[in-house]
Amino acid sequence: MGGSRHASPLRAVPTEAWQLSDGEIHYLWWYMQGSIMDPGVRQRLRRAWGMCGRHAWGALAVETAFRPGFLHGPALL
Repeated sequence: MGGSRHASPLRAVPTEAWQLSDGEIHYLWWYMQGSIMDPGVRQRLRRAWGMCGRHAWGALAVETAFRPGFLHGPALL
């Protein structure tokens, strides 16, 4: 079978789009260190239906970089 004339709905995302800024890494570090225990943070996450995909993957990357043996939080997220 030949290729389709239509573009794939799953386009490749440039690597630069996934890179986190220093501020985002700082926030995610603060988040992993216990800010999830702050009721306001939990309320905002619930209202937003969690983090966006980019920040959820970023949180996983930060968690594995700093605490690779403790992935319970990202697994729940």
